Amino acid sequence: MYKKGDFVMSNLFSEIQIKMKNKSNSEVNRLTREAIATALVELLRKQDFEKITISSIVKLAGVSRTAYYNNYNSKDEILNDLIDNFIEEVNSGLKPYVDPVSGKTNNPKQFIFNLFEIVFNHRTLYATLINAGLSHQILKQLNDLMLKYSHAATKPEKYQVYLQSGALFNVFTLWIANGTKESCLEMTNIFTKLYSTFW
Repeated sequence: MYKKGDFVMSNLFSEIQIKMKNKSNSEVNRLTREAIATALVELLRKQDFEKITISSIVKLAGVSRTAYYNNYNSKDEILNDLIDNFIEEVNSGLKPYVDPVSGKTNNPKQFIFNLFEIVFNHRTLYATLINAGLSHQILKQLNDLMLKYSHAATKPEKYQVYLQSGALFNVFTLWIANGTKESCLEMTNIFTKLYSTFW
């Protein structure tokens, strides 16, 4: 989608357009979606989500309005796609550490470390969404992911999941707002220590 870590726009769209030559339709669509999503993230760094126009997205992405509407119906769809891809990477990175039947982590420290590492790799997107006032989207997706893993069935179990995902979200947000000065390992140790004393 977008460049991980420090955001680099120079030559990105020309690279994407070069990649589009001699590609299948599905590959062209994927690259078009990547260009559109990257353009939205870049625009979010400069202006409010509500003020961003489809024209400004397609201009920055270097795609036609037809190509835009072949892939998305609205800016909200692009935003959901960005967050879905981020959450999907979180999901893939955590699967090896979760028992598929019980939903319990088989290596909690490694689970938390991987979570911090994935967030670190996507810190530019995360910070951009927070600065754009769209952090509620991240929290909603994180809640859904945690519910999926926990297999929470009762109301108290669901409250526990929301408490945990809210704690993670706030820790991630503060960490990113402070410039991710602590390493992923340091954050894992801090979080697991706080978690063990709180619960």
